[in-house]
Amino acid sequence: MLHVDYTDRGTTPAGTRRPPSAATVTAIDVAARPLTTVCVRLVGKRAHGVPDGAQEPHSGAQRLSQALHGRTVIVWDGTVLPPLLEGLRSQGAYGDTSPWPASAASAPTGNRSCGGGAPSPPTAASSTPSLRAVLTDCSISCGK
Repeated sequence: MLHVDYTDRGTTPAGTRRPPSAATVTAIDVAARPLTTVCVRLVGKRAHGVPDGAQEPHSGAQRLSQALHGRTVIVWDGTVLPPLLEGLRSQGAYGDTSPWPASAASAPTGNRSCGGGAPSPPTAASSTPSLRAVLTDCSISCGK
């Protein structure tokens, strides 16, 4: 299970909501044992409102990939992950511009139950698949 807390940056003078500056992601296993907690920066290095100690997007995404690899990812509300993934994408740490091999960052396979297949294996060039591959291989969204 994933729990994500975002660091809010408020609004622009025109009233447009700014994207979050960071996300603190806590992953736990089925026995409620913590797998990892990582605070990852979702905006540029010089943006205001980034918490002290926030990891660079690439290292934060890699840490999440390692913790979630081979696991079913459950979030309570389907609106929780998009700001995280968009922030990582804007920093080149998720999707087609990620530092992982293209075969590891494969196109989404759609949401399905974990009975639908095994997780994608890592490529020879990477011991851990990308966060994109982990989150799209076997995601379940519960709730709303």
